[in-house]
Amino acid sequence: MNRFFDAYLRKLMLLIASIIAIVLIWNSIFPQWKASPWWPFYLTFFFLITVVIHYTLLNSLKSKPQRFVGMFMAVTLGKLVLYMVALILNVIYTPFNKPSIIVPFLAFYVLFTFFEVKQLSAIVGTKKPEDSNAKN
Repeated sequence: MNRFFDAYLRKLMLLIASIIAIVLIWNSIFPQWKASPWWPFYLTFFFLITVVIHYTLLNSLKSKPQRFVGMFMAVTLGKLVLYMVALILNVIYTPFNKPSIIVPFLAFYVLFTFFEVKQLSAIVGTKKPEDSNAKN
């Protein structure tokens, strides 16, 4: 599983570098529509949560498939609740432009969720059926 996690981290770092480049280019081309000042915090938050979740799910792949499915569903629900609480608290305690808080947060949510699911489905797809039945 370690090689999967290392490959995942490399791809995640590439994604983050791309996001940083896009935001910096956006801010230089469209200074009147600058990205939210919160975007570096959002990026760090999503990076940390994604790494922890991916590591947890990779570890659950070592056991029975039913455990992985249960863990995936529990982690997805927990992640959604955590993200909602973070967004709601951010909106409540930030006095300025609310859309500049919500839009980048939701964009990062969609982007990181898509990335995570795509990477996990690639890993689950490479697992051979006889590997999971070997213990039976």
